[in-house]
Amino acid sequence: MGDGSFGTDLSRLWDVGKKTMPGIASQLDYARQDLAYTVQWAEPAFKRHPKFGGDHGPAYAGWCELRDDIAKMLGDTARNLYLTAEALVTAADSYAESDENAKALLQRHEADIRDQERAGHTRNHIRLDL
Repeated sequence: MGDGSFGTDLSRLWDVGKKTMPGIASQLDYARQDLAYTVQWAEPAFKRHPKFGGDHGPAYAGWCELRDDIAKMLGDTARNLYLTAEALVTAADSYAESDENAKALLQRHEADIRDQERAGHTRNHIRLDL
Protein backbone atom coordinates (compact mmCIF):
# COMPACT_ATOMS: atom_id res chain seq x y z
CA MET A 1 0.00 0.00 0.00
CA GLY A 2 1.78 3.18 -1.15
CA ASP A 3 5.42 3.87 -1.95
CA GLY A 4 6.77 3.61 1.62
CA SER A 5 7.17 7.35 2.11
CA PHE A 6 4.64 7.25 4.93
CA GLY A 7 6.79 4.69 6.72
CA THR A 8 9.88 6.79 6.08
CA ASP A 9 8.16 9.86 7.53
CA LEU A 10 7.14 7.80 10.56
CA SER A 11 10.74 6.69 11.00
CA ARG A 12 11.86 10.31 11.05
CA LEU A 13 9.09 11.21 13.48
CA TRP A 14 10.08 8.26 15.68
CA ASP A 15 13.79 9.31 15.53
CA VAL A 16 12.96 12.84 16.62
CA GLY A 17 10.82 11.55 19.47
CA LYS A 18 13.21 8.80 20.54
CA LYS A 19 16.61 10.48 20.09
CA THR A 20 16.71 14.10 18.97
CA MET A 21 14.25 15.75 21.36
CA PRO A 22 15.34 13.76 24.43
CA GLY A 23 18.94 14.61 23.53
CA ILE A 24 18.18 18.31 23.47
CA ALA A 25 16.13 18.02 26.66
CA SER A 26 19.01 16.28 28.43
CA GLN A 27 21.33 19.14 27.47
CA LEU A 28 18.89 21.61 29.01
CA ASP A 29 18.82 19.44 32.14
CA TYR A 30 22.64 19.47 32.23
CA ALA A 31 22.63 23.26 31.89
CA ARG A 32 20.08 23.57 34.72
CA GLN A 33 22.20 21.33 36.94
CA ASP A 34 25.36 23.29 36.10
CA LEU A 35 23.54 26.50 36.96
CA ALA A 36 22.65 25.04 40.36
CA TYR A 37 26.37 24.61 41.08
CA THR A 38 26.78 28.38 40.94
CA VAL A 39 25.17 28.54 44.38
CA GLN A 40 28.48 27.29 45.79
CA TRP A 41 30.55 30.12 44.35
CA ALA A 42 27.99 32.92 44.12
CA GLU A 43 27.50 33.37 47.85
CA PRO A 44 31.19 33.89 48.61
CA ALA A 45 31.71 35.85 45.38
CA PHE A 46 29.10 38.42 46.41
CA LYS A 47 30.24 38.55 50.05
CA ARG A 48 31.48 41.92 51.14
CA HIS A 49 33.31 43.20 54.13
CA PRO A 50 31.05 44.37 56.98
CA LYS A 51 32.73 47.77 56.73
CA PHE A 52 31.04 48.17 53.32
CA GLY A 53 27.53 47.50 54.52
CA GLY A 54 26.89 43.91 55.45
CA ASP A 55 26.89 40.38 54.13
CA HIS A 56 26.22 40.86 50.42
CA GLY A 57 25.93 43.67 47.97
CA PRO A 58 22.63 44.48 46.22
CA ALA A 59 23.64 42.52 43.11
CA TYR A 60 23.51 39.21 45.02
CA ALA A 61 19.72 39.16 45.33
CA GLY A 62 19.41 40.07 41.65
CA TRP A 63 21.79 37.29 40.68
CA CYS A 64 19.89 34.72 42.77
CA GLU A 65 16.58 35.75 41.21
CA LEU A 66 18.02 35.60 37.69
CA ARG A 67 19.65 32.21 38.38
CA ASP A 68 16.40 30.78 39.71
CA ASP A 69 14.35 32.16 36.78
CA ILE A 70 16.76 30.69 34.23
CA ALA A 71 16.83 27.34 36.05
CA LYS A 72 13.03 27.23 36.02
CA MET A 73 12.90 28.03 32.30
CA LEU A 74 15.49 25.36 31.51
CA GLY A 75 13.65 22.78 33.62
CA ASP A 76 10.24 23.62 32.16
CA THR A 77 11.56 23.50 28.61
CA ALA A 78 13.33 20.18 29.17
CA ARG A 79 10.19 18.68 30.69
CA ASN A 80 8.09 19.92 27.75
CA LEU A 81 10.56 18.47 25.25
CA TYR A 82 10.48 15.09 26.99
CA LEU A 83 6.66 15.11 26.92
CA THR A 84 6.61 16.18 23.27
CA ALA A 85 9.09 13.42 22.43
CA GLU A 86 6.80 10.85 24.06
CA ALA A 87 3.86 12.20 22.07
CA LEU A 88 5.80 11.96 18.80
CA VAL A 89 6.72 8.32 19.44
CA THR A 90 3.12 7.55 20.38
CA ALA A 91 1.90 9.27 17.20
CA ALA A 92 4.36 7.36 15.02
CA ASP A 93 3.37 4.06 16.63
CA SER A 94 -0.35 4.85 16.29
CA TYR A 95 -0.06 5.83 12.64
CA ALA A 96 2.04 2.77 11.93
CA GLU A 97 -0.79 0.59 13.23
CA SER A 98 -3.07 2.02 10.54
CA ASP A 99 -0.79 1.16 7.60
CA GLU A 100 0.91 -2.24 7.29
CA ASN A 101 3.76 -0.99 5.03
CA ALA A 102 4.43 1.93 7.33
CA LYS A 103 4.35 -0.41 10.31
CA ALA A 104 6.87 -2.79 8.70
CA LEU A 105 9.23 0.07 7.78
CA LEU A 106 9.02 1.55 11.27
CA GLN A 107 9.65 -1.81 12.93
CA ARG A 108 12.73 -2.37 10.75
CA HIS A 109 13.99 1.10 11.54
CA GLU A 110 13.45 0.60 15.29
CA ALA A 111 15.33 -2.72 15.12
CA ASP A 112 18.21 -1.08 13.24
CA ILE A 113 18.47 1.66 15.86
CA ARG A 114 18.43 -0.88 18.71
CA ASP A 115 21.16 -2.90 16.96
CA GLN A 116 23.28 0.23 16.51
CA GLU A 117 22.81 1.20 20.16
CA ARG A 118 23.79 -2.30 21.33
CA ALA A 119 26.88 -2.11 19.14
CA GLY A 120 27.72 1.29 20.62
CA HIS A 121 27.38 3.19 17.35
CA THR A 122 24.83 5.74 18.56
CA ARG A 123 24.49 7.89 21.62
CA ASN A 124 21.32 8.36 23.60
CA HIS A 125 21.78 12.09 23.80
CA ILE A 126 23.21 14.89 21.72
CA ARG A 127 25.90 17.19 23.04
CA LEU A 128 25.23 20.81 22.17
CA ASP A 129 28.35 22.90 22.62
CA LEU A 130 27.17 26.46 22.24
